[in-house]
Amino acid sequence: MNGKIRILLRDALRGNLRAIARLITMIEEEEQDGELFKFITKNAGHAHIVGFTGAPGVGKSSLISSVASKLCEKGERVGIIAIDPSSPITGGAFLGDRIRMADISLNPNIFIRSMGSRGASGGIARCTGEVALLMDALGFNTVLIETVGAGQSDIEIMKWVHTVVVMLSPGGGDDIQFAKAGLMEIANIFVINKCDLPGAEITYRFLKMELEEAGSDIPVIRTSVTKGNEGVPQLVETLTLYSKELKARKEIEILKYMILSNKTKQEILRRMEEKIDSWILEKGKSLLLSGLSPDECAELWRKENGI
Repeated sequence: MNGKIRILLRDALRGNLRAIARLITMIEEEEQDGELFKFITKNAGHAHIVGFTGAPGVGKSSLISSVASKLCEKGERVGIIAIDPSSPITGGAFLGDRIRMADISLNPNIFIRSMGSRGASGGIARCTGEVALLMDALGFNTVLIETVGAGQSDIEIMKWVHTVVVMLSPGGGDDIQFAKAGLMEIANIFVINKCDLPGAEITYRFLKMELEEAGSDIPVIRTSVTKGNEGVPQLVETLTLYSKELKARKEIEILKYMILSNKTKQEILRRMEEKIDSWILEKGKSLLLSGLSPDECAELWRKENGI
């Protein structure tokens, strides 16, 4: 194994936050040479990965902070991935979620990583799943992912987590219509946050009615971080139950292979693209100049490569 990665992994496994952060950066910037993913492939497949999604302002950061603290009280190590929107001009991200979680940042059993979406769709960052698997491989028991404020069709998160928590806030029918338009189908748990505010009971009843009409038994939990963490213990117990069921059915590892399969596909496509670029530089230009069409050139490349 590459000496640099070996040292970083050694330090990360000892809880060194700088080493964990550096390994995540290597994944984001594709610096690693495959050695890091050997470690991930061998050691991941144990953590419960949970995605929190919902409209901007619904209180995802605050609720995740409370959930992480409760999980730590149960003896867990918790990794948090907070996705912030990136500027379409500079590519930079404000990373405000990290600021909103400052109250738990000193907990030695919680590691928070903010990541810019960098133009990725669906409210997540391009390598969200891979970073979650790294945290898993480093011994975190639960990984909580906060998406960018989701739109109606932002369902990408379901591909990278075991459990999806869809968050709504009091406001009557608008939030329910928001959920029905896309997020309703991917939720494993619904949370009505800020349940101390007016309209929370109406939203709760409206959502329960919609679920009953659909024949769904998805749990709906009312929470309030400002009101003594009301409902948070129930949410944590529900997540713990889901985790136990996944492990009992031996389904916890399925997500690992889905994420690594996607990474494998990316690697195959990258190497294929390099091969195609090389062929075009060596032969493609002269063939086009000789009068062959792009389709004919592509067919010739296919035959030469036995595809």
